[in-house]
Amino acid sequence: MKKTAFTLPVCILFCLSLSSGISADPGIYSFTSTPSIQTGGPVYSQPLVTPDNTVVVGCHDKSVYFLNTAGKLINRYETEGWIHASPANVAHGRVSIGSYDRNLYFFDTRGNLQTSIQPGGSIFTSTAEFPDGTLILGNGMKGIQLYNPQNGRQIRVKAPGLIHGSPVVLSNGTAVMGGNRGRLYFIDSAGTILGKTRLDGWIFHSQPLELSNGTIAVGCYDQDFYILSPEGKILEIFSTNGQIHSSPIETCTHNIIFGSLDGSIYTLTLDGNLRNRVKTKGFIFTSPVALEDGNVVVGSYDGHLYFLSPDGSLVATYDTGEKIFASPAVLKGNVLVYATIEGSIHFLTVEKYR
Repeated sequence: MKKTAFTLPVCILFCLSLSSGISADPGIYSFTSTPSIQTGGPVYSQPLVTPDNTVVVGCHDKSVYFLNTAGKLINRYETEGWIHASPANVAHGRVSIGSYDRNLYFFDTRGNLQTSIQPGGSIFTSTAEFPDGTLILGNGMKGIQLYNPQNGRQIRVKAPGLIHGSPVVLSNGTAVMGGNRGRLYFIDSAGTILGKTRLDGWIFHSQPLELSNGTIAVGCYDQDFYILSPEGKILEIFSTNGQIHSSPIETCTHNIIFGSLDGSIYTLTLDGNLRNRVKTKGFIFTSPVALEDGNVVVGSYDGHLYFLSPDGSLVATYDTGEKIFASPAVLKGNVLVYATIEGSIHFLTVEKYR
């Protein structure tokens, strides 16, 4: 397995400026944008859509924003630290989100604080939920944290380095998450590490994905994209020319789409073979999301949204005029919610006209 030298740390990459040189092409879509919400800082946190269609966004101005489907502010809660972690829907209609102030907050969908805990260290990851209701997340104290809201029990699992990759719970009830020392952890709800897989670089953000054929896909900062067995055995490796921050998605035609910091959006078959590649003019930090029509949208640091078919062909672009780090989210009616480094939260209706 090849070793790849790291380039610039992501904290430096945040501050780089790129010019796009790309002309927006609406392709098969028409776009209608509503007035944006302006926050007090950049947004690195992916917007969340709750079951009752509230939009929740964390921001580096230390605030959590709660918006309705028209983009109007419902509530805003100020924490004591930057919010880089993405919010998550958890049991009983609540929303969880972590902050650099070391708190994991729980809100109702109207933005009212229910409770908070301190798992230890700044929180970079979102939370995932086991079938028994136990929550799992990473923290900045070289650990993986489990928390059972029903009895208040917390379990800390020691792990070297920062845990910056968000967890996912597989269909077999096992959680998988990556760390900054190149380890992919397989953990049960009791905090037992069932297995570890060593990769050649940081799993800095890419959230593992359970594919429809039962394998697991994840991106790594060694510039490689991995497909593994449910037990963690590496089955396939696909190499890009940049570190992989993006989490993958499986499309309705059973292809895998993800982005790389080499500025490309890759489409692979489930067995890891290249099907398509779309080159942009900026880093791809964001993760792709699926629209209601099955097409996929990916944001780029060049300020554009790229719309791809489920097979990875480019069908449209949209010029936002602002750098995009956070992954977008989709409301009913193909309304796209995206946030930018400039601190804007936008609602964009995407309609087919061809």
